[in-house]
Amino acid sequence: MPHLPRRPAARYEARLARALAGRTDPRRARRLAEEALDRGRPEDAGHLLALLPPGLPGLAGTKARHDRELGRLTESVVGLRRAVASGRAGAAERRQLHRHEDELRLLSGLRPVLPAAVGPRPEPGTVLHVRAAAAPAPPATSDRTHAVLAEAAAQGRRVVRATGGRRGSGPELADGVAHHRLGPSRPAPTASGRLQQQAQALLDLALDVRPAVLHAEGGHADALVVRAVAEALGLPWVHQQIGCPAARWAARRPAAAAGSEVHRLLAARQTESLLAADRALVADRAAARRLEELRPGPAVRTVPVPLDPASLGAPRPAAEARRAVGLPAAVPVLGAVAGPGESDGVGDLLRAAALVAAGAPQLLVVVLADGPGERARLEARAAAHGVLDRLRVVAGAAPERRLLVLRAVDVLVAPLRAPATGPEPPGVAEALAAGTPVVASRLSALAELVADGITGMLTPAGDPATLATVLGMLLGSPAVRRCLGDEARRRALAERGPAAVAAALTAAWDELAAPAPARGATA
Repeated sequence: MPHLPRRPAARYEARLARALAGRTDPRRARRLAEEALDRGRPEDAGHLLALLPPGLPGLAGTKARHDRELGRLTESVVGLRRAVASGRAGAAERRQLHRHEDELRLLSGLRPVLPAAVGPRPEPGTVLHVRAAAAPAPPATSDRTHAVLAEAAAQGRRVVRATGGRRGSGPELADGVAHHRLGPSRPAPTASGRLQQQAQALLDLALDVRPAVLHAEGGHADALVVRAVAEALGLPWVHQQIGCPAARWAARRPAAAAGSEVHRLLAARQTESLLAADRALVADRAAARRLEELRPGPAVRTVPVPLDPASLGAPRPAAEARRAVGLPAAVPVLGAVAGPGESDGVGDLLRAAALVAAGAPQLLVVVLADGPGERARLEARAAAHGVLDRLRVVAGAAPERRLLVLRAVDVLVAPLRAPATGPEPPGVAEALAAGTPVVASRLSALAELVADGITGMLTPAGDPATLATVLGMLLGSPAVRRCLGDEARRRALAERGPAAVAAALTAAWDELAAPAPARGATA
């Protein structure tokens, strides 16, 4: 269904209230349900859909979109099929049915298949790195993956990187890395068709560059494309998964999405891909242990998420960073990064701030948020805890400004109540690299990042009183903060800099690549 232009939030709320009170024409109410889905508010869409009469034009498509958003993909397919069978479906809904059926087949195990190919002898030391789902404009020299691959190239590997995006006339070279694009000039209308196109394009590229190892970075779709080519050529392949795609998908949706059909299928497919690869690379030890229970042996490796290249340079002095972001110089400042829902623990931080403020009346709390829509939610939470006047929300900041904020605060607080759904808890690695100590919840992913008493402090999750005690101690001890911050930066660069991550990747590649021809290849 077409996405509708957004109205200002206040106008949307007013229209929603009128529609829920039954004072809106059903056709307009259906369009408002579409807007609610565009805004990431499926609960509003559900309330509106419950009020609409059966047979309303476009209703089947909106309901199907709502079901899909909540992870009920089979229900969306069934509803659209009924609309088609009854003759109520329009052309857009028939196309929507085709897409949803295709998506369900992919999540149920459909994958691209290529005929076996006899290629030339693989070139020792050559790696074809694939992120087919991404479409940067190569050469994307500012991203962290490029920094790592450039380091691998400097260590003597021949590195070829393939991404999404429309194919050009040839590769673009940057820092010793050859960048190619896999996207066709005329993409197929379905996801499975596009994956098949990417698999064929990757096969053509592999026959040209003759890699000894294929490397898929990303989620299930990237692994499907690389696996198809690896099986066609008889080459070893690596799947590097950063974060948990299934958990990340659920975190952006209502609580009911966790455990839904789509969530379960995504989790099954991502595990299947990691088990199928010759080497599975994950970002944290907890994920590695779970995989090792299913796949004992040396096939599972832990590779940290590399630092953003912008974090590698010497951080600006804290006083200069404060001036740059408009924070007063002589007041205590706590920082945090907001996440989806209540699991980010920002509510616990605000409760702790109310306690700390008794001994630090000028205390400020700066929260980095994804977009302007988060501001109202954060301000409502701060008002509930009596610290609204202390809250400063920095929404939608560019990466450079985000790093300045992380440097400007005295302490970054990561009070998560549940494990992070992204590659790692947001902002923590960048703060450590900036020389800012971190106080975090005692969760496994955070404990791997923050060395308790060495680069920061760990506190029990969901315990604002203990958090307040630790924060009060650190805010009153500049020398302790400085020692923690200095060691935090030293360790972050040593463990997560491009050279360290490249060394971990090349070790995995070298285990798989052999001087003899790869399986199924000829001279």
